[in-house]
Amino acid sequence: MSTVVVDGLSAFRQEVRAFLRDHLPPEMAQRNLTKVHPSRQDILSWTAVLASKGWSVPKWPVAHGGTGWSARKLAVYEEELDLAGAPGTNIQGVSLVGPVICSFGSDAQRARYLPPIRNGTEYWSQGFSEPNSGSDLASLRTRAVRDNDGYVISGQKIWTSQSMDADMCFVLARTDPTVKPQRGISFFLVSLRSPGVTVRPIRSIDEGESLCEVFFDNVRVPADSIVGEEGKGWDYAKFLLANERTTTAEVPRNKRLLARLKRIATAEQRNGQTLIDCPVFRYSIAELEIELASLEAGVSRVIDGNAHPLLPSILKVQGCELMQALQKAQIDALGPRGIVYFPQGHDGPGGAQQPPVPDHARDVVADFLFRRAATIYGGSNEIQKNIVAKMLLGETPPTNGAPRDEVHAMLEASVARFVEKSYSFEQRKSMRLEGAAALLRNWKAFAELGWLGVALPEDCGGLGGGAPMAALVAEQLGRALALEPFLFSAFAISLLFSDVAEQERRDQLISSVLAGDTLFALAHWESIDTDDRTELVSCAQRQDDGYLLSGRKAMVFGGQVASAFVLTAHLDGAVALFLVPRDTSGMNIASYRLVDGQLVVDLEFDNLSLPADARIPMASDLQSMIDLAIDQLTICACADALGAMESAFRLTREYLLIRKQFGATLASFQALQHRLAEMFAQLEQARAITMSALSALDSAEPAARRLLVHTTKAAVSKRAFFVGSQAIQLHGGVGMTEEYAVGHYFKRLLVFQSLFGDARYHTSQYSAVMANCTG
Repeated sequence: MSTVVVDGLSAFRQEVRAFLRDHLPPEMAQRNLTKVHPSRQDILSWTAVLASKGWSVPKWPVAHGGTGWSARKLAVYEEELDLAGAPGTNIQGVSLVGPVICSFGSDAQRARYLPPIRNGTEYWSQGFSEPNSGSDLASLRTRAVRDNDGYVISGQKIWTSQSMDADMCFVLARTDPTVKPQRGISFFLVSLRSPGVTVRPIRSIDEGESLCEVFFDNVRVPADSIVGEEGKGWDYAKFLLANERTTTAEVPRNKRLLARLKRIATAEQRNGQTLIDCPVFRYSIAELEIELASLEAGVSRVIDGNAHPLLPSILKVQGCELMQALQKAQIDALGPRGIVYFPQGHDGPGGAQQPPVPDHARDVVADFLFRRAATIYGGSNEIQKNIVAKMLLGETPPTNGAPRDEVHAMLEASVARFVEKSYSFEQRKSMRLEGAAALLRNWKAFAELGWLGVALPEDCGGLGGGAPMAALVAEQLGRALALEPFLFSAFAISLLFSDVAEQERRDQLISSVLAGDTLFALAHWESIDTDDRTELVSCAQRQDDGYLLSGRKAMVFGGQVASAFVLTAHLDGAVALFLVPRDTSGMNIASYRLVDGQLVVDLEFDNLSLPADARIPMASDLQSMIDLAIDQLTICACADALGAMESAFRLTREYLLIRKQFGATLASFQALQHRLAEMFAQLEQARAITMSALSALDSAEPAARRLLVHTTKAAVSKRAFFVGSQAIQLHGGVGMTEEYAVGHYFKRLLVFQSLFGDARYHTSQYSAVMANCTG
């Protein structure tokens, strides 16, 4: 599993690990690796240790004790602490109210409250939710009435974590009931030792205590306990909640849960074998690990500032759901132990003793029960979907806004203009009827626009953009449902041709690609029944004046319009590359199309006679080059799928806004709003992991690159099918018609899902790698 760290931070990671080895007490780490409810003492003690290093409030402004670290550095720091078992700091103080006081508090409030939070001498809780005002904070009823030189607060708060241990509580209270609800709320800092405050712990379903009710019975607070301006509490709360939601994707915790799941699966046995050796259970672990990689890729985009503004809300939902799925898998792995009562830190009811349990099972059940709240706190998943849907269905939904350099932006604009002008859905219909002639005409246009060489190295006459630039073109063509074999006949072919050993031959071949006069078709795969790229049966034999080829190739993209085939075959115990003109005598070509309209052929050849110069000598090991080409091709195909997914999503959004049922637009129905939000969430997570893979492809070693491909293709295939099928569902009957575009996007995504191995295949391959690592 990769981490969110990038090159340049490994030294810092080692520094954090060394600090943890020297300063994190082993018994504290052991407690908090499994403990559901960390103690006040552990949290404050550890905060004091971090404060001695200047690390207790890293996100605060430097002037108030912050570190000034980059978002990437902060992510490394938080991950290392969590994985080591550090108890964390008082979240309500350090992460929530502290930043509010830094940004909106008075100088006196900063001097009074920030040092005790920073040094671990004062503990805070949050007073937002009320019995009838959970996620709907604007409806809260706690009142704060001005009285001489202060305020009198009356009301009740609930779900206030750790209030039984807290010294202070930040409280939202209504100061003006006559104005709009959001404008009449103020933000107070209240001592829980004040007369009139009553704290009652609530035992949660794990039978532990961390949640509380807090009653305010005419509690007097001084006027300087209000933060900022009276009536601006809603604004400060939104600032605080934005911070909270970006930290609840729970990547470090989920990594820890995944590691624990593997430990449990390694220890638990069923039918004479450990669970980790059971292919079905190991496959389920692989699925969860791939989901975690997708989640981490999304968090990484947020950290880098490349994310859609709605992504934090999406990640909160996805991270908490993944947490619960990991814990459910742990319970499943425990079998009967998963239903035994294991109270945390005390005997059971009536003095019953804790049953003897192995270390790998301790506190698992309690944590599973308590974390059912993960999809509720911080704004429930349903509320997050409401937020996402409201913005998506607004008059001007937010755009991705990911920065691009000038070259990438110009290329993207070039392809987008072409698609808009020459590749509308109606124009595509005409192209399908016209067939090969239309594809060849567009191919020549691609060449004139310079797209066929975007991935080629500059010394070969290309733009040097590699897979990332090819993916950019592919994404735009995916939006258009383009029929031209760009990835196969421009990107993959140019990658192979750039490694041709003889420079004159290399230049000649590349020149043919760039001119667009010759369309080459890559003929490598031999059966549509297998995803194994190494299953190569076609063979070549030397003869006096050349070679004899025998074999077959399946599903050759672009084969119906290709002038020549670039074909792989065994020769003398190795793989060799041959250039076979289309009109070569003795080659049978069977043409057909896929469900999305793309044109392909199957080839059969038996003792096909080729001249000596038909073989293309390579500078590098050809099998390695083919592996590289397929890996990059697979990730670029994910980008093509992104384009199709986004177009399907946008069509669906527009349809919900205009189609009426029962006198109201479909967009007004919450069930459909949530479905649209889920489509968007899957789209953005597919984008995140695809972009992450593209950025890592060139630097990854072959084994790591292949694992990256397994992860990405499995994740994007799953999401592509979801987006495509939901687009049909939300369109209803019209989505089932051939004349409407959305069904064609579904078919494009169906083809993508099956190409280069489907989600099942790549998850199985990932699982096999995991088995080798644990075996």
